[in-house]
Amino acid sequence: MIWTKERPNTSYFYTTYNKLPIQFLRQVSSSAIGDAILLFKLNGDMRFSDGSKLQNIRNIIDIEKLFDAELAGTKRLKDCTLIMTEGDFGKALVMNGLRAGLSYEERKLFGVYPLRGKLLNVKQATHTKINE
Repeated sequence: MIWTKERPNTSYFYTTYNKLPIQFLRQVSSSAIGDAILLFKLNGDMRFSDGSKLQNIRNIIDIEKLFDAELAGTKRLKDCTLIMTEGDFGKALVMNGLRAGLSYEERKLFGVYPLRGKLLNVKQATHTKINE
């Protein structure tokens, strides 16, 4: 890679490190991770918005079983929290706790998403178990 004082020559970076297989990109874009990346991008676009694009974002992305924070696509995005639970029962427990312990205005800041399957504690797991 050659750097000059006037401008960097970054063609080496783009030709060496920036090639992802098309199959990988298709898998990511069709998965929940792709939806999350798109939502992150749209929320980033909302940072300088007045919040009027919120309905458009919710119409574009429909993630099954997601109870989204009402203020997730507005200027108060940084105040919001997504709680991930282990299954639908965990989601129900969290939802009941939010209703019992928080006011309506406070509940607008929390979203809940139930994950399928068991969560893996990667701190104590072996490499083979993590790769599964």
